[in-house]
Amino acid sequence: MTEDPERPTAAYRPEVYEVKSLKQAMAVILTPEPGTTTEDRWEKETPYVVDDIDAFLAIQPDTCVLDYGCGVGRVAKALIERFGCRVIGVDASQSMRQMAPEYVLSDRFTVWSPEVMEKMIDKGFRVDCCVCLWVLQHVFDLRKVIDQIAKILPEGALLYTMNQKVRCVPSSLGYVNDGLDVRSELCRVFSEENLHSPPASETSAHLESITLIQVLRNRASQAHRPAIE
Repeated sequence: MTEDPERPTAAYRPEVYEVKSLKQAMAVILTPEPGTTTEDRWEKETPYVVDDIDAFLAIQPDTCVLDYGCGVGRVAKALIERFGCRVIGVDASQSMRQMAPEYVLSDRFTVWSPEVMEKMIDKGFRVDCCVCLWVLQHVFDLRKVIDQIAKILPEGALLYTMNQKVRCVPSSLGYVNDGLDVRSELCRVFSEENLHSPPASETSAHLESITLIQVLRNRASQAHRPAIE
């Protein structure tokens, strides 16, 4: 992961996202940051994000939303409660996928691994829009994940993302920056329609300064999502 010959090689460590309790999951999903705590972020940031998503994505009860990196379903639960939509949650963490159905508690929610998502894409499955929060800054193969999200979205569909401005990939050397720029990589595939940061009043001054929210439109040509049996 690191190319400096003077430093040891950093090995990717996805196991940091395997958790044993909801409390531990919450602390991993929304880390305590200067000026705020996990609990405060869970209570304040979640409704802000849902309001902000609503301002751009126009979710309706018949909308199928992909929540890529859903964790235990924090935002999926809020979206279903607000809009009555269907949410497909995708997460690489097996333990969080196991916790998510109990946390969300809705038959409008389904959770998959990235591998299952890829198989469903190959079968022609598509969603109407996607949210991806605090995920792309951490994934190992950023371009692969972006391309996968683009494949499951129809042409013209919207993607709402929130990330730190600098990559922080979990590794044997701690969280490291591999030099990739999330915003630029997204704009390689998507057209950026809006760029803003969460206000300090809804998170913290620190998070406002290091965070970018992008709303992007898919440029890739995709088949329409088939009906689900």
